[in-house]
Amino acid sequence: DSPRTARVLTDNALHPVYWSEAPEDWAIPGADRVTRRVLMKMSPGSLIVLHEGPNLKEQTIAAAKEIIYRCKSANLNLAKVELRA
Repeated sequence: DSPRTARVLTDNALHPVYWSEAPEDWAIPGADRVTRRVLMKMSPGSLIVLHEGPNLKEQTIAAAKEIIYRCKSANLNLAKVELRA
């Protein structure tokens, strides 16, 4: 949160995004545990971060599918945050 960071973001038409739910999926606890952790803490406006990588891919895909299914079943709206590199 420095003035330099703010200037770089503004100069590049970017906006900071902070997650509200980080289920420690990088520790590879399994898709079921990741799903439970997210759903227990989730509330309207939550921003969930899930990681991907060689050791996380299957867990992340399975957890994301279940989280999306449960949200849709509860009539919760989902939105995507697009990040630019």
